[in-house]
Amino acid sequence: MLKRSASSAKIKHHDANSTFKKVELQVSDPQTLVLALRAAEDEVCGRACEALERHAEAADRHKTELLDMGILPPLVQLMGSPTAAVRQQASMCFATLCMAREARIALRKSSTTFWPVLLRLMETDETLVCNENSAAAIANLTREYSGRLEFAAQEGLRLLVPLLSSSVADVRRHALQAVANCLCEYNARAELETLGGVEPLLQQIMSEYPEIQLRSLECIEKCAQSAACRNRIREAGGVEKLLQLVMSKECQSLHGHALAAIADLLQDAANAARLGETSAGGAQTPLQQLIAYITGADTQSQVLAMNCVARAAKHEAGRLLLREQKAEALLVKNLISDDPKNPL
Repeated sequence: MLKRSASSAKIKHHDANSTFKKVELQVSDPQTLVLALRAAEDEVCGRACEALERHAEAADRHKTELLDMGILPPLVQLMGSPTAAVRQQASMCFATLCMAREARIALRKSSTTFWPVLLRLMETDETLVCNENSAAAIANLTREYSGRLEFAAQEGLRLLVPLLSSSVADVRRHALQAVANCLCEYNARAELETLGGVEPLLQQIMSEYPEIQLRSLECIEKCAQSAACRNRIREAGGVEKLLQLVMSKECQSLHGHALAAIADLLQDAANAARLGETSAGGAQTPLQQLIAYITGADTQSQVLAMNCVARAAKHEAGRLLLREQKAEALLVKNLISDDPKNPL
């Protein structure tokens, strides 16, 4: 048996107490960076995440190549790091990987489970950067039916709803896109209503950001296909809020989505009856506003608005309102269009 010499012991003691100087390295191989994700130092892991994120963003094939290199296990582990900065950098890299369809397919086939740690990053006690990155990842993962099924199995919608009221616009934008994807499935519409997600959607339709307005309207259009959601939208004054958006000349590009949502809401007699209710200030009724809009809108918007009137006319209360507002004369007037290529 070999014995350690006294000099050897002294050398080991000296090395253990010496200060190691930081080394700057130039890395040209992504595989090396993937290995660096397993480093013990947070700074090394964080910088590796940033470099890999830039590499993945450059091309879709880079995303699948990184998954083939085994990036997922160490990346998921870093997403659960106790250090907030590392979680932020790792989740940003993961969200970028999710942007490519082929990468999403590979993620679903992987044996590495990423859903629990990803959903943890959506909690409201997490950093806003982690909220944004995780919502962006979910928005991409739920593009396909299989991804929506997996997300529903994790009961992830309950975590998305609070993000709709986030103070950060980008968090709301990604969360709205994820919700819009989920609402492609009928069960998600009923679940959203139960979770109280309708009111935050209505709040966002008057946002200062057009993209957020568009995403919220897409969600409301899908919600309006559910009877439970239509009732909740009515109780929250949704018909009036949507008409307010239609009357705004600054939001003309959104009028089509708003009118489509109104048309779906008017499937219910209770919503159609709201068209004849006058506000406390004695302003025009919603139906009067809609009729006034038809007279001055472009042809495509007129068609969508007339569809709203047609939906209201399916109910006895709606037909009575139309007669009281003398809307029949307007309908007859528009039977013959000035533009033969766009008949109403």
